[in-house]
Amino acid sequence: MNLFSNGECARNKSDELSPHFASNLNLPPLYQILSLVILLSMEQGNRPIPNRLQLHRKILRYKQSQVAQLLGLKNTVMLSAWERGETMPGAINLMKLSIVYRTFPHELYSELFLEFKEAMNLKELEVFKSE
Repeated sequence: MNLFSNGECARNKSDELSPHFASNLNLPPLYQILSLVILLSMEQGNRPIPNRLQLHRKILRYKQSQVAQLLGLKNTVMLSAWERGETMPGAINLMKLSIVYRTFPHELYSELFLEFKEAMNLKELEVFKSE
């Protein structure tokens, strides 16, 4: 996984992942959450990151170029990669997308949100069981 200077996350087959990857990045909590979500999705193999970005865009009958312009992107390359599940938007662009698509951020990545929620619930049980 690569974290670019603009906060975007990308997956790479050759990346070495550790269980504490996200917490070792010294990133704000929302970026850590997004990193963990991607890690959880990668545990199931090298499949695309499931999302509903294209669905929400098409429901509103927006073109990729229009959404890219609203987000302040130079072109549609990043938006297209997000929709295909090759990469995931950073926290700021995820919030912007949720505003543009008139939904909550977790609705755009609902499958990953549920996986993350389950993992966090298990971790919570583990952490508070020892107290």
